[in-house]
Amino acid sequence: MSTASSISGAIKWTGLASGTDFKSVVEKLVAIEQRTVTRQKVWQSEWQLKLDAINGLDARLVALKLNAQDYDTRDKFLTRAATSAKPEVATITNTSTAATGVYSVEVGDKIVEKVGSKTYNDAAHIGNIIPATSPDDPAIIQKVTDWALANSVSFSGAVTFNSVTNQYEDEDATPIVLGSFDGTDVIASDGITILAQLDSGVFKDTASTIIPTQDPALLPPSLTITMGGKTLTLDYTSTFPADVDNALGVYHQDMTMAQLAKVINNTVAGATPGGGGLNDDPPNITASILYDKTRGTGADNTYSRLVITGGEGGQGNHITVSDPTNLGLDRNSIDDPVMTSWVGSEPKVSVDPSSAYTGHVNKTITVVTTQYTGDGVLGTDDIKFNWADTEGNTGNFIIRAADWDTSANKLINPIELLQGVKISFAGSGGNHMIKNEAFSIDCQSPVMQKASDIGLAQTDKWVHQGLSSLTTPVTFGAAGVFAYSYAGKNYSLTVPDGLGLSGLVDRINSDSNNPGVIASILNDGMGTATSYKLVLSGHKEGAENGIRILETTSLNRMPAGPDTWDHAREASNSMSRIDGYPNDGVSWIQRPTNEVGDVLDGVVVTLQGPGVSQITVQNNVTAMKDKIKELINSVNFVKEDIKNKTRFNSNLISQWNETTQMFERVTESGKEASGVMIGNYGFQMAQTTIDRLVTKEIFTRDEYIKAIDPEGNKGYSKLPKTVADEDRDGPSQEGLYRKYLDKHGLVYTRLSDIGIASNPDPNGKDAAVYIIEESKLTEALTRNPEAVIKLLTFRPDEVEDPPMSMIKPMEDEDARPRIAGFAVNMGYALSDLTRTTDVIDANTGEISKRAKGITKVLAENYINIISGIDVKIAREDKRIEMVRTRLESKFNRLEVLLASLNDQSTSVQAQLDNLSNSSK
Repeated sequence: MSTASSISGAIKWTGLASGTDFKSVVEKLVAIEQRTVTRQKVWQSEWQLKLDAINGLDARLVALKLNAQDYDTRDKFLTRAATSAKPEVATITNTSTAATGVYSVEVGDKIVEKVGSKTYNDAAHIGNIIPATSPDDPAIIQKVTDWALANSVSFSGAVTFNSVTNQYEDEDATPIVLGSFDGTDVIASDGITILAQLDSGVFKDTASTIIPTQDPALLPPSLTITMGGKTLTLDYTSTFPADVDNALGVYHQDMTMAQLAKVINNTVAGATPGGGGLNDDPPNITASILYDKTRGTGADNTYSRLVITGGEGGQGNHITVSDPTNLGLDRNSIDDPVMTSWVGSEPKVSVDPSSAYTGHVNKTITVVTTQYTGDGVLGTDDIKFNWADTEGNTGNFIIRAADWDTSANKLINPIELLQGVKISFAGSGGNHMIKNEAFSIDCQSPVMQKASDIGLAQTDKWVHQGLSSLTTPVTFGAAGVFAYSYAGKNYSLTVPDGLGLSGLVDRINSDSNNPGVIASILNDGMGTATSYKLVLSGHKEGAENGIRILETTSLNRMPAGPDTWDHAREASNSMSRIDGYPNDGVSWIQRPTNEVGDVLDGVVVTLQGPGVSQITVQNNVTAMKDKIKELINSVNFVKEDIKNKTRFNSNLISQWNETTQMFERVTESGKEASGVMIGNYGFQMAQTTIDRLVTKEIFTRDEYIKAIDPEGNKGYSKLPKTVADEDRDGPSQEGLYRKYLDKHGLVYTRLSDIGIASNPDPNGKDAAVYIIEESKLTEALTRNPEAVIKLLTFRPDEVEDPPMSMIKPMEDEDARPRIAGFAVNMGYALSDLTRTTDVIDANTGEISKRAKGITKVLAENYINIISGIDVKIAREDKRIEMVRTRLESKFNRLEVLLASLNDQSTSVQAQLDNLSNSSK
C-alpha cells in the first residue's frame, strides 16, 4: 500500500478512504500555477542568449580593434624583404624601415694593420727624444735637494719616467734635474735649446714642460717599425736635415708629423733590394696624416694622427713600433678634456697625471653634469655626473662637498672613470657647475685597425705551453697569484698552495669577479710533459675585449711569462664595407660584433664569411597583402556574427508550446529560425559603424591636402581650378588631380580602390561579408605601396602643423585626427563601441560624460534583467509553495471528511443490513 505526502511532509493521505488520488490533483493544480515560472525561465534563457550574443559581439569587436591597431602606422604595416645573393658572406634580417634598393656588402679577408699616433698638433715638433742610456744613471740624472742652491745636487731613490706628464720623477714625485749645460743645471731641454734652468738659484722659465735631455756623448734610440719580420729603422740625427722632404733613414726632434711621414715613405721607396743596407729590405708600409680634430681657433690648432698602414694583411703582419718621440706610436694616450658644451660651468677639468689608459681601442668618454636644474658649486654642493663611452660602457660619480680641498681649490682625489682614465677638477675663476654641460676625453690606442686573416669579430684566446697532467700543481710551498687583464681592466685571484691545473681552471671560472674569461683545459693527446694546456677565452667578441696575463702573476710551478703563451686567436672587430665604403682600399667599417645594424637603415646584416654579396631590399607585397586580408577577415568575422544573430525568416508558422503554454513563431521543422538579436540596436550600431568605414570614402583628396598643408604653404593646395573637359586641351581635371596626388603620395581614397568591396551577390552565402579582388590589391601594392599605406594608416599628426585636423571626441582622451586612414579610424571607432568606462571627473569622482561602449551598456542591462527575473522566479516559487501547502491542507481535510463519511456510510449500511435481517 503506497503512501503519498505533501511537500511539507506534515500532511499524509492514502486515498483509500475516498478512492481519489488527491496527490495527482494537487500536482496538476500546482503545475498550472508553475506556468508563470516556466515562462519566466524561458524569458530568462532568452535574455541569457542575448547576453551571450552581446558579449560575443564585444569580443569580436575588441579583436577587430586590436587587429586594426596592429596595422595603424606605416612601420607596422609596411613589410620589406631582404635577400642576400651569398648567404655564406652575409645574411639579413630587416624591419619595415629598411629602404628599398640593392646594396653591396663585403666582408674583409687578409686585413692590413693600421697603427696611429696620439692626437698631435700638426705644426708641433715630434720632440721628446728619450735618452739612450738608463734614466737611473746618476751621472746624467740627479735629484735637486735644495732648489735655492744651484750647485747642491745629489742622486737618491728610484727614478722613473712619467710618459703622461713628460717628466722624470723620483719616488716622491719630485722633478729631476736632467743634466747640465755650461755648468748650469738644466731643468728642461729639448736637446738643443734650454727651456728652463737654474741661474743663481732662480728659475728662469717655469712655464715650460719638463722634457728629458740627452747626454751629448750618447745618441737617442732609433725609431723602428716592424712588420712581417722586416724592420724599418730611422736613426736619430743631431743635425736637422737640410732637405727634410727628401731625407731617408733619419729623424729629428724638430720634425713635424708630416715631415716624419715623408721620411718613412722615402725610406721605403728608396730601398735597394739585396743591397745589404740597413733599410734595403723594409716592411711594405706607408705613412700618412689623418685629420682628427680642431682645438680652439687659428691655423695652429689642427690636430691629426700619424698613421702607419701595412701593405700586406693577415694576422702575421702585425705592426710594432718603438717610438722615442712625443707621438706615442707604441703606447696608449689620453687627450686633454674638450669642453664640448662648457658655457656656464667654471672649473677646469684635466686628465690626472696618474692616468694610464689600459683599453684596447680608440674611444671617447663623455661626462655630463646631471644633478642641478640651475647650478651647483663644487666644494659646497654634492654634484652628480654621468658618463658614457663610445663602446657602450656607462657609469656615474658624485663629487661631494667633503671631496673638495677648499684651501687648494681642487678635488682632493682624482675620479677614475674606467680602464685607468682618471680626471681631476680645479677651481678656475669659480666653482659653479651647470646641469647638462659636458666635456669629452679621447682615449687612444695605437692599433686603429688590427691585422687579421678574416674580417669577422672574434673572441680572444690564449693557450699556455702546458703541464704534464690535470693535477700537476701550479704552485707548491706557498700560495700564488694569477693576475690577468680583460677589456682593459685588471683582475687577480689567490691560488692556494698545491692547487692543480684543473683546480686553477675551476677557481678562475667560479671567481665572482670574473668579467667573462672562460678557462678550460686542452689535451693535445701526445702524452708529453706539456700535453695539458690551460686555455683562456674571452666571452665577448671585439678588439676591446682582449686578454692579457699580467706580470704580477706568480705561480712557482707554472711559468706564466709572455713566452709561455700562444695567442691562438686575437680579439678583433668585424671588418666590412657597405657599397664600397670606405673606399680607400685598406680601411673597413669596424664593429665589435658580426651583426652590423647601424649602417643600412632598418637592416641588420649578419656577417658570415669573407667575400662580397649583393643584398636586395624590396617591398614584400605578399606579406602586406596578407595583413590586409587578415584585417578584412576580422571585419567579416564580426559581420557574419551580426548576420547570424539578427537574421529574420519570414517563412514561419505559429505553434503551441505545451511547456510554456505559449504560441511561438517557428519553421515547420519546429526549430527557431530568426536570430536572437534581431532588431537589436547594439548590433545595428556595430554593423553601421563597420559598413560606413569599409564602404565610405575614407577621406577626400581635398581633406587630405588640407590635412598635410592647412595653410597652403607647401604648395599642396595649389591645384588647377575645375573646368569643363570640353573647355580644356589635354588631360581632364580628374586626370590632373590624380597625377598630382599620385606624385604627392595619395591615389586611393576608398577601400574599393584597392579591390575591397561588398559581395555583389546579395543572395549568396557570403552576402554579408566583404570580398577582396586579389589582382586589384596586388596591382595597388605593387604600383604604389605608399598610397595603400596612407589609405590605411594616414594621420595628420605625422606631418608638421596639423591643428586644423584635430578634434577631441572624449574629454579624457588624447586628440584624435578628424581624418585618418582606415585602420586608424577602425581602431578609434571600435574603442568607442567597446569602451569599458564612462568619463570620470578627477576631482569629484562622478561621471562627467557618458562614454561607455554600447556593448558594455547592453551587457549590463541584460545582466540586470536576468537578475530581476531571478528575483521574480524566487518570489513565484515561494508563492507556489504556499499554494501547494494550502491545496494539500484542503485535500487532506477533504480526505478526512470523506473517510468519516465513508465510516458513517458503512455504519448506516450495517444498521440497515441488520434491520433487514431482523425483519426476516
